[in-house]
Amino acid sequence: MHGMKRFSLVLVSVLCMSGTLEAHTLLVGVKGWGASSNSIVGQLVEEDIANATPLSTAETDKGTGFLIGPVIGFQPDNSPWSFSTALMLFGRFTQKIDMYIPPIIDETADLELNRIDLDFAVSRAFGPYFKLFGGYKYQYFDSKVSSGLFTINSKIRVHIPTIGAGLAYPLGRRLFTSAQAGIIYAISDSDEDTKPTLGFNIEGGISYLLSDSMIMQAGFRYQLYNIRFTDSSTYEKESYQDTFKGVTLALIYMFRDFSLQPASFTDEL
Repeated sequence: MHGMKRFSLVLVSVLCMSGTLEAHTLLVGVKGWGASSNSIVGQLVEEDIANATPLSTAETDKGTGFLIGPVIGFQPDNSPWSFSTALMLFGRFTQKIDMYIPPIIDETADLELNRIDLDFAVSRAFGPYFKLFGGYKYQYFDSKVSSGLFTINSKIRVHIPTIGAGLAYPLGRRLFTSAQAGIIYAISDSDEDTKPTLGFNIEGGISYLLSDSMIMQAGFRYQLYNIRFTDSSTYEKESYQDTFKGVTLALIYMFRDFSLQPASFTDEL
């Protein structure tokens, strides 16, 4: 069972979990998120339209969409440290926006949002089940709303340092569960002056060992933070909240010693 405890934390290293192995281990895979999002960009576009005239109104629904991209994890030889990155390079969300700008525009349009999330993390295991981690997330939002008379484009970048802790535990010979929570420090990069704000993210899930070298993961993730304007002449509210929640699915392959030979743990299992 001792080998299983060590292995369980490595299995979920792309979720920033880590354990200790006796050889260099590289994990490569793909991860996707299906999510709903109340994006800051959508809220700002809504306010832009509502401010077009004194009688204008606008209302947006919550957006739905996906993020997908490669994940990479690295475990040094016989070390409690691990390194991981998730590059969600392909993301697309849509929101319905009801617009009324008298006397000409009264329609429902699509707000199309392209989103990129890049995550980088370093974690340190303390015992077989617990770890602490620190990392950095970069988010990029690019939105577009088009009607018959105008087009609105909006872009925002957010830099998010993160610290947190996580747990992983074996439920059986091939099934593992994990959970982690982090405090985030959101620093937005926009045309208006903003100040950093605190937020949080939580993630949990299960990992299943399909073979000695293939892992499938499924879980849930929730993230919340605010963008706070210090002195905005454009937007009425001082603070806007961004929420992101949804299910995650990943498929990961393990290599050991960079020889492209699959890591084998049959004897330990």
